[in-house]
Amino acid sequence: MTAGSPTATETFAVPLPTGITASVNIDGVDGDGPHLLMLGGPHSAELMRGFIGPRFTSAGFRLVTVEYRGIPPTDVPEGHYTVAQLTADLIALLEQCRLAPIRVYGYSLGANVVLELLAERPDLVERAVLGGTRTAHPFASAEMHDEYLARTAGSGEPEPPPHTELLLRARLMFGPRRLASDAFTGAIRQVLTLPPTEGHNVPGLTAASRGHEPSPDRLATIRTPCRVIGFEHDVLTPAAGAREIARLLRAEYREIRNCGHGAFIEQPRELTRLVTEFLGGAA
Repeated sequence: MTAGSPTATETFAVPLPTGITASVNIDGVDGDGPHLLMLGGPHSAELMRGFIGPRFTSAGFRLVTVEYRGIPPTDVPEGHYTVAQLTADLIALLEQCRLAPIRVYGYSLGANVVLELLAERPDLVERAVLGGTRTAHPFASAEMHDEYLARTAGSGEPEPPPHTELLLRARLMFGPRRLASDAFTGAIRQVLTLPPTEGHNVPGLTAASRGHEPSPDRLATIRTPCRVIGFEHDVLTPAAGAREIARLLRAEYREIRNCGHGAFIEQPRELTRLVTEFLGGAA
């Protein structure tokens, strides 16, 4: 363990029986609060950790973040992945590190992984919050995934001009109220143009997200206490889809107003309040 401040950090590698060596980070390791596992989208865990990690450690959690297979320094196998593979990695990690039962916040692709985890191994999760989640892909999500996968497969699809891609990402990630603010758009420009980590298998993780549409019958078997958070202006995982997930899970539902898919950037205070309220911290 690392001694020092309440936000002391420990980073380590864990060889898993799935053939992957995973990179794990725990913030607040010297605290005595509960562990909270945070799983994000197909980007480095450092992105969400940087925006909202300190809010969770301030609430008393020992925050656990993991890089998925395909994101260095975790191993990067070639080819496309599945949510089932990501879930198997996570199950092995929780068992090997003796972190279960654990509290979990899953966002976007991370919410898909958490849903599979709850269906496969409910004994590993104490309670969970799901944000930016859905059953079937809505139109915008399906088109975005398919267009990117076609381009990276060498289909001959042209690359969009950089400014066009920037505008599309902004419209897909954030709500109109924030995008009307020059201060906000100026601040997030760097995030929207951030290149992937060197060696990051973006197509592999994009394929995992595209290929996962959880069965309503499977979701209805889940009994773990859950809260689902929808985002009012989310076009990638619309609030109607999040409400449907909550209905199938018989879970609490909360919605963040004036917010798109990128809630951890757009509404970090409200998001972490809703997660912490349900999962509970040391306080």
